[in-house]
Amino acid sequence: MAIIVAVITQHDVITSLDLLRDGDNSELQKAFPHSTLWKYVLATLSRFIQGSTRLILSFFLIVSTDTVVDLLLNFTALEFISTFDEAFFILSKQ
Repeated sequence: MAIIVAVITQHDVITSLDLLRDGDNSELQKAFPHSTLWKYVLATLSRFIQGSTRLILSFFLIVSTDTVVDLLLNFTALEFISTFDEAFFILSKQ
């Protein structure tokens, strides 16, 4: 069940795939005049790698945990830390 929750709560992988599909648009170019396609792809791929790493780490933590209490503590700590990157993505949008 923890693996299902980890996949459902993971937004970085899905968002990065949507951004790569949509591509660089003119509104982004107006907001950030020094942006290039290379910078856009690099930032989006970095977000994808970060989300994939979190999913892999969640899987290893879930599989290697001995007790349910340890699983809950590890999973909660990982979710808490991963909310910080979401806050930074929201701040960077603004």
